[in-house]
Amino acid sequence: MKQFGLDRRTFKILLAGYIIIALFGALLLHSSWAHTTPIDFLDAFFTSTSAVSMTGLAVKNTAVDFTLAGQIIILALVQIGGLGYMGIGLFVYILIRKKVGFSARNLLKESLFYPSMDGLFKFFKKVLLFIFTIELIGAILLTMRFALEMNFKKALWFG
Repeated sequence: MKQFGLDRRTFKILLAGYIIIALFGALLLHSSWAHTTPIDFLDAFFTSTSAVSMTGLAVKNTAVDFTLAGQIIILALVQIGGLGYMGIGLFVYILIRKKVGFSARNLLKESLFYPSMDGLFKFFKKVLLFIFTIELIGAILLTMRFALEMNFKKALWFG
């Protein structure tokens, strides 16, 4: 793992986190209230893992085979995977004004491939602001486009 800049312990923690999130997402997607057509656990796990890893593959039609709750779960998994679960966790920690320890900061640094601890949180806040700005612009543009063909509420959801 050293060739990628990660020591074994950090790699194991990050990998375990992603596996736990994918399993939890699969359990949620497998719940009866999350889908409209039957889905076996393996398909739910595949969909969850695909969402967390930003692959985007699905064995079921997300818009048809999942309820609104299931679609929200998939959306949350995509966001968690895209922003990095360590980053999201530490950002929430910062928001509630808790002090973040060295090992947690080091995990964030490693997961972002950031070169040092200096300016790490400032950098992460800039990354989050940039991502949310781009997502907001994309959502507005897609909503405007979809609103030409469907009602606004549905266009907003798909946007």
